[in-house]
Amino acid sequence: MGLHAMSADNLDRGENHPTTVPTDQPRWWMPVVALAAVAAVLVSGYLAAVTLGWVQVVACATGSCTEWVLKSHWSRWFGVPVGALSVPLYATMTAGLILARGVVVGPARRLGWMLLIVTATAAAGAAAWFMWLMVFHLSKSCGLCITVHALGMAAAYFIALYAPVGGDRRRHLLSPADALRAASVGVLLLAVLIGPQIWKASTSPPDPVLVRPAAAAPERSPASPPVAVAAKPIMACGAEDAATQPAGTAALMPRSGDRSSP
Repeated sequence: MGLHAMSADNLDRGENHPTTVPTDQPRWWMPVVALAAVAAVLVSGYLAAVTLGWVQVVACATGSCTEWVLKSHWSRWFGVPVGALSVPLYATMTAGLILARGVVVGPARRLGWMLLIVTATAAAGAAAWFMWLMVFHLSKSCGLCITVHALGMAAAYFIALYAPVGGDRRRHLLSPADALRAASVGVLLLAVLIGPQIWKASTSPPDPVLVRPAAAAPERSPASPPVAVAAKPIMACGAEDAATQPAGTAALMPRSGDRSSP
């Protein structure tokens, strides 16, 4: 009886959490999500460097859609490239996966899952926001940006699918209230990102990349110089015909007033 009461007391204080990965979860999903998070860190860092002008977009011509998107004010947050903000986000997700995997047992595993829920919520919300901007506002697409968002959405899906959330504290690391608190932190981070961007868009002049240049007027060819037409002298009847005859012919023609010999 005493042992049972002690166990229940430890359970109420949250000290009796499971210390192994649930057997109903496939073991491949955490390494896959870790690879996606690391890839998102690399691509986000590259996009941040492109936004700052440190490197050029690989395999993209000048004036491409990727360049348009990265030059818009939506690609920055108080002057900081959005890609630079994604780097710590996905790095934190990677750290959460290491803790949740069980490399460190005990409360660290619970902390890892809290970090995973926070980062998954922020990543999924940011992906939805920037995809909406590209489709409905900018009307331009950025292939590398879409890659990062796709990786974030995939990672968020697997984290939400396999998160150990439930009412039974003997089987689940997190209670529904714990998951809700972690998700609320992710939503707060998302609001901190989106709010200033919307405020800047409403108080700033139109984004230069959205201003369509006016169509240039067609070039006119230089006016042709006037053609001088020589006035034709008025000749007496008969003289005009004589002037047009070949040389020697006019001398053979009878002159006016001459009589023909009998």
